[in-house]
Amino acid sequence: MPFLGKQPADGNHNVLLDAITTSATATYNLTKDSVAYAPVSAQSLMVSLNGVTQAPIAAYTVSGSTIVFASALTSNDVIDYVIAFEGPKVNATLDDNTVTTAMIQDNAITSAKIGVDVIVAEDLAANSITISELNVSNTGTNGQFLSKQSGDTGGLTWADGGIGATSAITTSGNVTLTGTVKTPYIAVNNDIYTCSGTLKFNGSSINSGYYQGFDLQHAQRYYGNLHTDAIATYKPSNAVISYGGTAIMPTSANVSTWISNKNLFNVWCGIQFWRVPKSATYTIRCKGAGRAVNYDGKGRDIQADFSLNAGEWVRIICGARGKGNGSNHCGGHGASAVAVVRHGIVQPLIVAGGGSGISANSANSELTTRHARAPDTTTAGAEAHTLSGGDKFVHRGGIGGIGSLYNYTYDSYLAQWPGGGGGGWFTPGGGGGIGKNLHHPLGGGGALSAMPHGGHFHQDDTGWIGGFGGGGFTGTSGGSAGGGGGWDGGHATYNKADDTGQGLDVTGGGSWLAEVTNATDHGAHTGDGEVWITVPS
Repeated sequence: MPFLGKQPADGNHNVLLDAITTSATATYNLTKDSVAYAPVSAQSLMVSLNGVTQAPIAAYTVSGSTIVFASALTSNDVIDYVIAFEGPKVNATLDDNTVTTAMIQDNAITSAKIGVDVIVAEDLAANSITISELNVSNTGTNGQFLSKQSGDTGGLTWADGGIGATSAITTSGNVTLTGTVKTPYIAVNNDIYTCSGTLKFNGSSINSGYYQGFDLQHAQRYYGNLHTDAIATYKPSNAVISYGGTAIMPTSANVSTWISNKNLFNVWCGIQFWRVPKSATYTIRCKGAGRAVNYDGKGRDIQADFSLNAGEWVRIICGARGKGNGSNHCGGHGASAVAVVRHGIVQPLIVAGGGSGISANSANSELTTRHARAPDTTTAGAEAHTLSGGDKFVHRGGIGGIGSLYNYTYDSYLAQWPGGGGGGWFTPGGGGGIGKNLHHPLGGGGALSAMPHGGHFHQDDTGWIGGFGGGGFTGTSGGSAGGGGGWDGGHATYNKADDTGQGLDVTGGGSWLAEVTNATDHGAHTGDGEVWITVPS
C-alpha cells in the first residue's frame, strides 16, 4: 500500500533460517544456507516449537550463532521454523563535527585504518618526533650519524662518520684514507705532495729520433722500468743501447720528492705521465722538435696558463727530431704536447708543432711552410682550428697530414721513396706513395692522442724515420719529405697526383692552445722537443 510521507529506502528483511533437527539437548546451531548465522538478539528471532510460538528470553536465549532453549528437547519435539528479523537497511550519514574524540575508544584506530601518504609534515607538531620515538640501539656522541642496524637490538645505530657515496672531502698535505671508499665520491685535495719551481721534461734520451712500436712487448723492451739504472733499450734493428735511468728523467729543484714514485711519475711508450701536486694555475711551455740544418723544418715554442687540480694526471709528449744524415735528408719532426686526464678523458691543453723533414729533392731555400705553424692566440682563432673553420687545407681540426701522392710514370717500383704525413691530435698522418708504389700505410706519423710514433718503413731501416710526436717518414734519395707532427699534421711533399710540383704548402705541423690566457708565442725552436711546467709556490 502507499506510504504517507517519505518512503523507506528499503523494507524489512525477514530471514528464514535452516531447519533444525531436535535431539536430547537444549543447544542448537543457527545457520542460513549452511553458513553460521548470528542474530542481533533473542528478540530478533521468531521461533515456533511444536506449533507454539516461543517467548524470547523466557523460552530461549541466543549466544553468537547458537540458540539455547530453557530446557532440553527430545527427538519427538519439532522446531517448526526460526525466522530472523533484521529490520530495514539504513545508510547512515553523520553530520559534520558530530563524532568527537571522546566517542572513539582507545587504540580503536590502527595503522591498517590509515591510508598510505595520508599524514604529511603539516600534520605533525613541531618537535613532536624525538630520538625516543626512533628504534636506536645505542647512545650517540657529537659528530656521529644514524646508520641502519642489523639484528634485533634496534633498527638504527649511532656510528662514526666516513666517506659516503657522494661525500666531498677537502684536505691538505699528504693524506692517507683508510676504510671503504664508495664511488662516486668527490675528493678535493689541495696539496698532495711538495713540489715547486719549473720542471723540464725532455725526450732526447727517451726517444732518440726512432720509431716507437705500439705493441706491448716492444714497449717493455724499449723502456722497461724507467726507475732502474742501466736500462737496455732496442731500436727496430735490435741494436742495443744502454744508459743510466737518471739520464732520462725530468729535472727540478724538488725532483727527488716524486721522480722515484710511480704513483706520481711514469713513462709508457715514450709518453710521460706526471701527477699534479696541488690545485693551482700552472704555466706550461711546449717546444716542438726541429732542425737548423740545410733549410730543414723548425719546431714551435709556445706557452700559456692552465688551471689544474691536485691529483690529476698530466700526459706529456716531448717531440723528437726525425732521423737524419746531417745534411740533406731527415724525417719529419715530432710535436710536443700536454694534455690532462680529466673525467677519464684525455683533454688536450697545448700542442707545439714539429717542423717538416727534407730530402734530396727538397728545394734548397728557406721555406716558412716547412716550419711548424704558430697557434691562434684569440678565442675565435682557436675555435676555428678546433672546428675546422677557415682554410680547410690548413685548419683541419686535429687531423693528420696527407702522404705523398706523386704519380709520375716511373717504370719500376720505388718502394722506399714515399713520404708520410705528420700525425695530428685525433688521427695519424696518411701513408704515401710515388710512381707505381702508390701507398705505404706505415709512413704517416701516429696520432698524438693515441700512440704518437714516428712514421717508418716496415721492411728495414731504409729511409728516414719520423721523430716521436707524429713526424712523417722521409723517403730515400729524391723521395718525398715527411710532414711534421702537430695539432694538424703537416703534409708530406709531392702531395699532388701529377708531376707539376712538390706541393709544399703546410708541411710543418700546426700548433694549438685550449686556453689563450697569458698565451705567448716564442717563435721557432730547433733541437728535440721539450715541455716546461712551472709549479706555483
